[in-house]
Amino acid sequence: MDHKLSPTDGASVTKEKADKWIKKYKDKHPHKEEIIARFFGKDIVQKNLDKKDCVGIRIYSAIGDENENQQLIVGAREDGSNIWPKDAQALTAEDAIIADASKPCPPYCPS
Repeated sequence: MDHKLSPTDGASVTKEKADKWIKKYKDKHPHKEEIIARFFGKDIVQKNLDKKDCVGIRIYSAIGDENENQQLIVGAREDGSNIWPKDAQALTAEDAIIADASKPCPPYCPS
């Protein structure tokens, strides 16, 4: 991969811009029951960031076993490769964690 990743990748956006982008998404996907966000607790995110060679996280969109939208968090190395567990059946491992079990919004949304 020619594009290196860095712990400094990413930037903040204004609340105004975030509100505009979220509204555009909601307007495009008007179904009230559709999941628009997922919450991951600090601990699972930190466990990913603490893995050897991790410079950040990659968030994958996925479809779960019940055909619901999911987001998966995986650590990423500077060379762009993902930090996958060596044991594909492991829920947690010393070498890597794939984060799921997030709380969907709705219903876990700000009012």
